[in-house]
Amino acid sequence: LAIAGGVIALLHWIVAELLDPLAGWIAVLLLLAWPMFRTLSTMTLAQLPLLLYALTAILAWLKWRANEKLRWAALMGATLGLAAITRPVDALCFAAPLAVAIVLEILWNRRTKWVIGVLALSAAPFLCIQLIANRGITGSWFQTPFRLYADTDYPGTAFGFHAFDPAAR
Repeated sequence: LAIAGGVIALLHWIVAELLDPLAGWIAVLLLLAWPMFRTLSTMTLAQLPLLLYALTAILAWLKWRANEKLRWAALMGATLGLAAITRPVDALCFAAPLAVAIVLEILWNRRTKWVIGVLALSAAPFLCIQLIANRGITGSWFQTPFRLYADTDYPGTAFGFHAFDPAAR
């Protein structure tokens, strides 16, 4: 419930900053009216922590754009690193547009290029933890435990395009 509350607060903050406070409250009410959000708020699953990390990264990006302080870049990198541990593919869906926005901001508005290094350094500890966990659990640096679980217990359900195997059970 605390994570769901954090998601609600960040959603209001971001929408209020982008549009206006009334739009922030409408966004919060829409989120609260969604039955799946209320269901997930009482379950121990990875979806809401990922959303909390992603919204924090988006807020940090907005703050970085406003004042170019590297602490916002560090927060963005750390939360995206946490998101990469929590749900790697979903985190990539949030990180890719932010990366494009940062590169465009650097090129067009001549922002400092240090932001890329700060982002990488603040995300690196979390990515190292993930690599070590991958190696310890699966024996491979780049195969995630989820992929091993999917291949072992639910063949054919892993991400990507695979040849159909009628013998898979």
